[in-house]
Amino acid sequence: MKFLVQIILLTLCWLPGVQGATQHVDSNKWQFSLSAGQGLLTTPLAGRADLKGNLLPTVSYYGERFYLENSYIGYSLLEQENWYIDLVGSLNEDGMFFELDGTNKFGWWDALGFHRTSFIGDQPGLEVQPSRGSFGTFPANDEPIASNSYQDIKRNLSYMGGISLNWLTDFFDIRLSALKDVSGVHHGQEHHLTIRKNYQFEQWSWQFRAGLTYKDHKLNNYYYNLRPEEVNQMQPQFKLSGTWHYFYGITLSYQLTPEWALLAYWQRNVLDDALLQSRLLARDYYYGRFVGVRYSF
Repeated sequence: MKFLVQIILLTLCWLPGVQGATQHVDSNKWQFSLSAGQGLLTTPLAGRADLKGNLLPTVSYYGERFYLENSYIGYSLLEQENWYIDLVGSLNEDGMFFELDGTNKFGWWDALGFHRTSFIGDQPGLEVQPSRGSFGTFPANDEPIASNSYQDIKRNLSYMGGISLNWLTDFFDIRLSALKDVSGVHHGQEHHLTIRKNYQFEQWSWQFRAGLTYKDHKLNNYYYNLRPEEVNQMQPQFKLSGTWHYFYGITLSYQLTPEWALLAYWQRNVLDDALLQSRLLARDYYYGRFVGVRYSF
């Protein structure tokens, strides 16, 4: 079961950039696609490996009101010509990094017919970087984490649900989302502002996007604060407040045939510097990229 969960989560890390806004969508029809190429997702967590992938399966469905993109679901409440309101749900990204740690070592590449040694080797940049937020938080002679390994720190996945307002203009599309943990993991909230612009010319399609994300103190402390049992029964020496993050990225595709398309995806996510108080984080950013070909069934 964990094997299947990790494959699905790795796919989600590149969505909706690999799939969204670059693929024709038919109503009331299931769509399946498989992308093959070179993908990379860096991790901001300390002492953990970046994630690499060669195959990305996706599934989507768009009905009259309900739609699905892997684990992202939505239901249309109200729709007008230039705006609409949806109920939405999606996995929280912070939990994905903890769940996906070790995927490269897990061996699902071999199960899919690939040899890990062909694309997993020395990975520069994985060493722990000095934390710009570590001033005065943990002194040099503080007690070590009980397990002596950041890789042993575990956090659960959470599912966020809420409402989104989408506004379509002549210049760009705007989405505002207010989400709350509906899985009972941390009871936190996050809010999103996303701006997208789609272009299409003959077989070419591309999308530019940027956005802001707010995450409250409950979410941040659950994922990035240390538990007393993780620091030899010492109480955590800091408390994280709500933080702001931002991202920007681009997706480009060229439709070769109705089934085949070339695609490229890149996105950079920048975390709030305040999170670097946490020893679980090595850096305040992560990015994903994918270049390959997609076949739609």
